[in-house]
Amino acid sequence: MTDFRSRTDAFLSEFFPLFPTAATSIGEHAYDDRWPDMTAAGRQERVSFADGWLAEVRGLDGLSAEDAVDRDLLVQQLEAMRFSDLDLREEAWNPLEWVYLLGGGLFPLISREFAPLAERLTSIAGRLEGIDAVVDAAIEEIGPVGDRPVARFHTEKALEQLPGVIELADEAIAAAMRPRRTSRPSRRSSRACARRRNRLGLQWRASNVTCARRSCREARARGDWARGCLPRRCATRCAPMR
Repeated sequence: MTDFRSRTDAFLSEFFPLFPTAATSIGEHAYDDRWPDMTAAGRQERVSFADGWLAEVRGLDGLSAEDAVDRDLLVQQLEAMRFSDLDLREEAWNPLEWVYLLGGGLFPLISREFAPLAERLTSIAGRLEGIDAVVDAAIEEIGPVGDRPVARFHTEKALEQLPGVIELADEAIAAAMRPRRTSRPSRRSSRACARRRNRLGLQWRASNVTCARRSCREARARGDWARGCLPRRCATRCAPMR
């Protein structure tokens, strides 16, 4: 009889590093300072992960009724992962996905007191440091998928909500500076949050300048709102960093 439970543990040990923000949300905090790899290489790694586990999980037999149900649920989740990365590709045509990723990666570390503040601030500092890589991936990945253009509505909503990510970084700094009776954060972690938030601010200003200089005409002609309409609006409508 197959030891389904032990294979489930093996699955999770591979899943958590690939989906660190999901790990944070379900209470696994070993990867709280990381982001998922949103590049094309990271997408291929996730597809390979799903393919490998689908082949194994579908072949499991001799399971109890309870484990059989869990296996079927796991197959459905793996198929959904594969569909998301190969077919849906929502991160390409829906810029809101990137805002949700950044906000969802920072908010639980700030709002949930699952660990001493100093420990959570260290994780927040790590994620703030990694935002540059996430933004670089967004620049590369956002664009039409097949005959599906980037959605204008989703792009405008993403621009409206993006400053909220900056507010989350500010909230982390405020938490670092707030007096606490216990679990007082180290100055090092407080300075790290502030320094990395400042880097994010500089990047925001630089992106506005870059966006303002880009030509919209060619991109808009092919329906690529993220690289056509988005830069112009980024320079004229987004709230500047203070």
